[in-house]
Amino acid sequence: MSSTRSGSNSTETKRTKSSSNCGSVDGTACEDPLFTDQLGAYGPYEDEPAFNKGIVEALESSLQGAWAVTISDAVLDTLKDHDIVMSHGDISPRNILVRGTKVVAILDWEMLGFYPENWDHASRASTSQLGRAAGLRIRSRRGFYGLITPN
Repeated sequence: MSSTRSGSNSTETKRTKSSSNCGSVDGTACEDPLFTDQLGAYGPYEDEPAFNKGIVEALESSLQGAWAVTISDAVLDTLKDHDIVMSHGDISPRNILVRGTKVVAILDWEMLGFYPENWDHASRASTSQLGRAAGLRIRSRRGFYGLITPN
């Protein structure tokens, strides 16, 4: 990661391109709640378009009907042209330790991998208030979080 100064009082961090493949940091399948219906079956992928097809495959194995088509079309139409960078994979407030006003630690790195630069943000939408408001929930399977499904 490289850091650049932007303006007098703010710092902007830019992640540099790290890989052309999408998947776990060790080069194996994707580790993300979206891909847990068939552990080890999703990836690694050679590039973002292949990764997006994997997302669609995972969604279609869980969702059916018009909702599956709508979400799949949105993924293929909008998630493109991103650099592949190292991503935490499970960034959320519960994994960030703060002391006072400073971040002192980031926890829970088992989903670390190389993903499109928007993945940390995009993949958390299903577990956020926005995702719940849109009628999404996460189903638990075999002790892991499962795929996004409608309520």
